[in-house]
Amino acid sequence: MQRANVGAAPLPGGGPAPNPALRSMRPILILLMLIVVAAGVAFGALNAVAVPLDFHFFRFEAPVGVALLAALLAGWLLGGLVAWLGPAARQRRELRRLRQELRAAQAARTTDRP
Repeated sequence: MQRANVGAAPLPGGGPAPNPALRSMRPILILLMLIVVAAGVAFGALNAVAVPLDFHFFRFEAPVGVALLAALLAGWLLGGLVAWLGPAARQRRELRRLRQELRAAQAARTTDRP
Protein backbone atom coordinates (compact mmCIF):
# COMPACT_ATOMS: atom_id res chain seq x y z
CA MET A 1 0.00 0.00 0.00
CA GLN A 2 1.48 3.33 -1.03
CA ARG A 3 1.19 6.48 1.00
CA ALA A 4 -0.07 9.56 -0.77
CA ASN A 5 2.40 12.41 -0.95
CA VAL A 6 -0.02 15.19 -0.02
CA GLY A 7 0.86 18.66 -1.24
CA ALA A 8 3.89 17.61 -3.26
CA ALA A 9 4.07 18.74 -6.84
CA PRO A 10 5.35 16.08 -9.22
CA LEU A 11 8.79 16.49 -10.74
CA PRO A 12 9.32 16.40 -14.51
CA GLY A 13 10.68 12.85 -14.13
CA GLY A 14 7.43 11.74 -12.52
CA GLY A 15 8.61 11.37 -8.91
CA PRO A 16 7.39 13.38 -5.93
CA ALA A 17 8.92 16.74 -5.08
CA PRO A 18 11.73 16.72 -2.49
CA ASN A 19 10.68 17.19 1.10
CA PRO A 20 11.43 20.80 2.22
CA ALA A 21 12.27 19.58 5.75
CA LEU A 22 15.07 17.40 4.36
CA ARG A 23 16.40 20.29 2.32
CA SER A 24 16.73 22.44 5.46
CA MET A 25 18.61 19.63 7.26
CA ARG A 26 21.28 19.34 4.54
CA PRO A 27 23.61 22.04 6.00
CA ILE A 28 23.38 20.41 9.43
CA LEU A 29 24.24 17.00 7.98
CA ILE A 30 27.17 18.44 6.02
CA LEU A 31 28.49 20.14 9.16
CA LEU A 32 28.14 16.92 11.15
CA MET A 33 29.95 14.99 8.42
CA LEU A 34 32.79 17.53 8.39
CA ILE A 35 33.13 17.25 12.18
CA VAL A 36 33.35 13.45 11.98
CA VAL A 37 35.93 13.63 9.17
CA ALA A 38 37.99 16.18 11.13
CA ALA A 39 37.86 13.94 14.21
CA GLY A 40 39.00 10.98 12.09
CA VAL A 41 41.89 12.95 10.61
CA ALA A 42 42.94 14.13 14.10
CA PHE A 43 42.72 10.57 15.43
CA GLY A 44 44.84 9.27 12.58
CA ALA A 45 47.43 12.02 13.01
CA LEU A 46 47.69 11.55 16.78
CA ASN A 47 47.88 7.73 16.56
CA ALA A 48 50.49 7.23 13.85
CA VAL A 49 52.27 4.43 15.74
CA ALA A 50 52.39 1.12 13.87
CA VAL A 51 50.56 -1.87 15.32
CA PRO A 52 51.12 -5.49 14.30
CA LEU A 53 48.20 -7.17 12.54
CA ASP A 54 48.23 -10.97 12.50
CA PHE A 55 45.80 -12.84 10.25
CA HIS A 56 47.30 -16.28 11.00
CA PHE A 57 48.46 -16.81 7.41
CA PHE A 58 50.18 -13.42 7.07
CA ARG A 59 51.36 -10.68 9.40
CA PHE A 60 52.10 -7.01 8.79
CA GLU A 61 52.28 -3.67 10.57
CA ALA A 62 50.10 -0.65 9.88
CA PRO A 63 49.41 2.66 11.62
CA VAL A 64 46.50 2.61 14.08
CA GLY A 65 44.50 5.00 11.89
CA VAL A 66 44.93 2.84 8.80
CA ALA A 67 44.05 -0.32 10.74
CA LEU A 68 40.93 1.33 12.16
CA LEU A 69 39.90 2.67 8.75
CA ALA A 70 40.41 -0.77 7.18
CA ALA A 71 38.32 -2.40 9.94
CA LEU A 72 35.53 0.18 9.49
CA LEU A 73 35.58 -0.27 5.71
CA ALA A 74 35.50 -4.08 6.01
CA GLY A 75 32.60 -3.88 8.48
CA TRP A 76 30.72 -1.47 6.25
CA LEU A 77 31.19 -3.71 3.20
CA LEU A 78 30.26 -6.92 5.04
CA GLY A 79 27.24 -5.25 6.64
CA GLY A 80 26.09 -3.94 3.27
CA LEU A 81 26.55 -7.36 1.71
CA VAL A 82 24.48 -9.03 4.43
CA ALA A 83 21.81 -6.33 4.23
CA TRP A 84 21.64 -6.77 0.46
CA LEU A 85 21.70 -10.57 0.36
CA GLY A 86 19.10 -11.08 3.10
CA PRO A 87 16.19 -9.40 1.31
CA ALA A 88 17.42 -10.65 -2.08
CA ALA A 89 17.20 -14.28 -0.94
CA ARG A 90 13.74 -13.69 0.53
CA GLN A 91 12.61 -12.04 -2.72
CA ARG A 92 13.93 -14.97 -4.79
CA ARG A 93 11.97 -17.43 -2.61
CA GLU A 94 8.84 -15.29 -2.93
CA LEU A 95 9.30 -15.02 -6.70
CA ARG A 96 9.72 -18.82 -6.98
CA ARG A 97 6.55 -19.36 -4.92
CA LEU A 98 4.56 -16.87 -7.01
CA ARG A 99 5.73 -18.46 -10.27
CA GLN A 100 4.63 -21.87 -8.99
CA GLU A 101 1.23 -20.44 -8.06
CA LEU A 102 0.96 -18.86 -11.51
CA ARG A 103 1.80 -22.15 -13.25
CA ALA A 104 -0.74 -23.98 -11.09
CA ALA A 105 -3.41 -21.37 -11.86
CA GLN A 106 -2.64 -21.51 -15.59
CA ALA A 107 -2.75 -25.31 -15.55
CA ALA A 108 -6.09 -25.26 -13.71
CA ARG A 109 -7.44 -22.72 -16.18
CA THR A 110 -6.50 -24.79 -19.22
CA THR A 111 -8.01 -27.97 -17.74
CA ASP A 112 -11.28 -26.17 -16.94
CA ARG A 113 -11.86 -25.19 -20.59
CA PRO A 114 -14.24 -27.43 -22.54
